[in-house]
Amino acid sequence: MKDEEKKKIDDEATCACGHHHDDGECDCGCDDGLAILTLTDEEGNSRDYYEIDVLEVDGAEYTIMQPVELDEDMSEDEVLIYRNVYDEDGEFVSYDPVLDDAVGEKVVETYNKLIEELVDDEDEDEGLDDEGCGCGNDR
Repeated sequence: MKDEEKKKIDDEATCACGHHHDDGECDCGCDDGLAILTLTDEEGNSRDYYEIDVLEVDGAEYTIMQPVELDEDMSEDEVLIYRNVYDEDGEFVSYDPVLDDAVGEKVVETYNKLIEELVDDEDEDEGLDDEGCGCGNDR
């Protein structure tokens, strides 16, 4: 985990429901859905990470993560990007840190576009008479 490359995402946070929340807090009650992954480095040290999103870019799958406990030098809008590695049978093998800045930026750009589309869709739906926020939890 020493080779982690931090990337910045939009400074407006999203929760697991996909909603955009300006203050970083989800008031719809669905922010408890973020998966927590425990990664162990080559020295046997374990650390917990929030799984922000998993997405495909240029035929490869990437996981965007953030440590549950941020490092002193890490801000809340910085994330870590890992390439998901699978064996020939399609079984997950490992997370490899993305060290190539161009790849990392492309993953972040793709993520930010997806979030922007979600926000746009949410804005379009605001005037409609629908029940709830769409995350599946009743308000």
